Amino acid sequence: MKIQVLDETSACGSKHAAQALDALVQLRQQLAPGTAQGWVQRAAYAHSIYVAEPRHPVEVKAQEEHLSRWLTRRIDIPVKLFDLHGLGFELVGGRLLPDGPGKSAQLMYQDAPATGQPRRVTVYLRKPEQGADAAFRYEQQGKLGLFYWVEEGAGYALVGELPKETLLALAQAIYKQHPGTLQTAPAPSAPGAVLASSTASSAASSAASATISAAASSAASSAAPPPAPARGQRAP
Repeated sequence: MKIQVLDETSACGSKHAAQALDALVQLRQQLAPGTAQGWVQRAAYAHSIYVAEPRHPVEVKAQEEHLSRWLTRRIDIPVKLFDLHGLGFELVGGRLLPDGPGKSAQLMYQDAPATGQPRRVTVYLRKPEQGADAAFRYEQQGKLGLFYWVEEGAGYALVGELPKETLLALAQAIYKQHPGTLQTAPAPSAPGAVLASSTASSAASSAASATISAAASSAASSAAPPPAPARGQRAP
């Protein structure tokens, strides 16, 4: 009898071990470098870790002038400290993070509500792999919302436990301040590239912004009610 019980226990343990191994393999695949899902998952994971820190949420505070230069040198893409004051969010600071075989940067912002705890959002920046999907997308992971996209050699993921409309407004503000809009180099082949002349640059930026806004607005308002019929027309 004892041998039978031990055998059953051993089999049960082996089954749980196999399930745990399968879960670990799936997690490693999700977080694997070179996949869109991987870097977005890492952005969400890093957000969850650091926004909960009451005393040391960032590595370098916003008041330190070298923050942008330091992160730019480390991740090899321009890191702009985005101005989100118009939407009620102030920069807390940033930190350097591992990102598969490379590095990424995280910028943290928070608002200042009249009552309650500040709400925090993070911007995850990285140098994307060649041929990475540049589409502007939204994901919901539990209570976290994520807007992410690739533009002119930089990958962005905005993460926060905020309404989709609030995150969308922040994402659009970040997109409009993308460092590429200030460059005058010949345009790369990527969509939404900036042209050499200032007039063409403005036109390209406006067109790309319109595209990203349309896609994002469609995602944010997919459940919106139909418009009211014009005067003199019957409702369908």
